[in-house]
Amino acid sequence: MDNIKLANMLKALAEVELQEYEMAKVMEALQHDSTQKKAACQDQIRNYEIVKRGTESYSDIGFWRLLGKTLLVILKTFLILAAIGIALPIVWVILSTLSLGLLYRFTENIVYFSIFLTFAGTIVVPLVYVIWWIVKKHSSKSELNDIRSRISQWEHKKELIQTRYQQQIAQIEQEKVKFKRIAEQIYAKISADCNVKIYYKYNNPVALARFSEYFESGRCTTLEGPHGAYNLYESEVRMNAIIEKLDDVANNLEQVRRGQFILYQGIQMMMHRVNTFSQDVSAACDRMESLEKDIKLQTYYSELHVRQQEYTNYALGVRDYGTGFVTYQ
Repeated sequence: MDNIKLANMLKALAEVELQEYEMAKVMEALQHDSTQKKAACQDQIRNYEIVKRGTESYSDIGFWRLLGKTLLVILKTFLILAAIGIALPIVWVILSTLSLGLLYRFTENIVYFSIFLTFAGTIVVPLVYVIWWIVKKHSSKSELNDIRSRISQWEHKKELIQTRYQQQIAQIEQEKVKFKRIAEQIYAKISADCNVKIYYKYNNPVALARFSEYFESGRCTTLEGPHGAYNLYESEVRMNAIIEKLDDVANNLEQVRRGQFILYQGIQMMMHRVNTFSQDVSAACDRMESLEKDIKLQTYYSELHVRQQEYTNYALGVRDYGTGFVTYQ
């Protein structure tokens, strides 16, 4: 068995498996961003709904409701002014007594003033109230139309965001399926060319990349047995010499760089692509532009298809693995 050939096959397989993981992370990022954007739209809608309800209380008032409110204002105004009208002469008499009668001759005028204040105020205050309501109702109609328009805009934006993100997630899911098929082709190639069947437990980028390093460096010449790649890998996992879970790998790149360099290269490029793509989708949605026409997004998919074609050609034997494989360029 050609160890270098097997090492290259395992490396290619690790890269394809990593592409599947990248697609999963892209979908996760898009779903998270979509949820945040829809929540922000819903907050705006909720705020405008609150303002709308307050504005409608002025805009939707009818004749009978206005009449009822006016009668209530008349009653409240009359009671308040009547109380003032009764209290004012009493206070005046008390003050006249304290001033030794100097103010007493104005008492009759105060009584007339109190009566005038009570009845005039009962007429004027409700009249001002009705005029204020009419003006407020007229202005609130224009304001209400503006609020309804804004609510409609935010609802449209929310629906558009959901549609666009769902389209992108569906497209990424399709790309993920393509990489899965390519991985199956490379597994078949390894089985046919090297007479090796990889145990299902190790069908992941971390283990495959590590196996590639074992065979390329000459540390192992077989997968099975006491000195095989499986056994060495399990020993390193137990000693915490390597990080086994991909999510942990992404969070501990510096440690991975020292011990799992092939995986480090792939994860580093993958994280850059995931972040860039999700940010491009987010920016395009913020600009309310068509994602199908966004140059940055189409560039990502074009590069993705190039990688798929390169891996497919390798799996079909059209080209050798070579060096500087497209994943890391």
